[in-house]
Amino acid sequence: MKKEVQRVLIVAEKPRAAEQIAYALAGDKKNVKIITKKPVPILEFRANSKIYRITSVKGHLFTSEFSKAIHEKRWREVDPKYLLTKAPLVKVIRPESREVVKVLKKECKRADVLIIATDFDREGENIGMQVADLIAKKVNHRIIVKRARFSSLTKEEIKKAFKEENLVDLDKNKIDASETRQELDLRYGVAFTRLATLKLHEKFKTARLPLLSIGPCQTPTLALVVRRYLEHLKSKERARGFRKFRVKVICKVNSGEVKFLSEKVFLSKEEAINFAKGLGREIIIEDIKENEKKISRPLPLNTNRLASLAAKYLGFESYKTLKLAEKLYLEGLIS
Repeated sequence: MKKEVQRVLIVAEKPRAAEQIAYALAGDKKNVKIITKKPVPILEFRANSKIYRITSVKGHLFTSEFSKAIHEKRWREVDPKYLLTKAPLVKVIRPESREVVKVLKKECKRADVLIIATDFDREGENIGMQVADLIAKKVNHRIIVKRARFSSLTKEEIKKAFKEENLVDLDKNKIDASETRQELDLRYGVAFTRLATLKLHEKFKTARLPLLSIGPCQTPTLALVVRRYLEHLKSKERARGFRKFRVKVICKVNSGEVKFLSEKVFLSKEEAINFAKGLGREIIIEDIKENEKKISRPLPLNTNRLASLAAKYLGFESYKTLKLAEKLYLEGLIS
């Protein structure tokens, strides 16, 4: 009796990640064929009596939204407190993800095993849940769902993560944490935006004023920006009234030069000039000491710290830093 071929569907978070996974598991790029390129690429290879298909999503496929009954009512007919605490929420497909969902439904119907290979974080776990629970199990109740966990896209780590004994179940705690964050974002944003806007209209006796948007991220961020700006103005004022001086000495040695900076700090320009005059034109080097210092490898950075350091030392805007970091991650160069 001929052994039945098992179909395995692997879903990554980004097309580039799906490509890296396919090439790593297939062993050779030549063994992988492209089934389709749009709306997301689907790659296929065969190994160990199994047909593997690898595809991806483009971020979250579904989003939380208030039920239709809430949207059909006027703002003043719905108590903001009800929106914040008890108003029913539903999952809806993001408009930009409709075609991707169609592809996933089709692929999940014919798959025996689904392996979630999204990013190894809370949002990646949540996206995996959306693929597994909101798509795969609805079109194929026999499908087996597993999770591959990896932090970089190196060939070695990918092959290790996809070994049968290393596959795990989706992490419910991470999924719940992500769902809670999404629900709080929605409820807080909608409830306080409506409350603030309605109160503004009441105060000025007109509904022709713009919407006053309030959110759990944008509002604290605005406060942070304002506070930092005010601190910046104060520091500029302090700098105008209080200046310090140091003396820099440049010694020419053969074809090069050596720079020295005075340890002493002078409170006036005149003091610094008098000190410099007292040095004379010649400097005698009395002693030279050498020592060796070992600098340890820096600890890994989280996203915020990375963006902060890149802005401070490289002058990069946050979006540029994150774009570069994502590219390096997809190339398997960073975790």
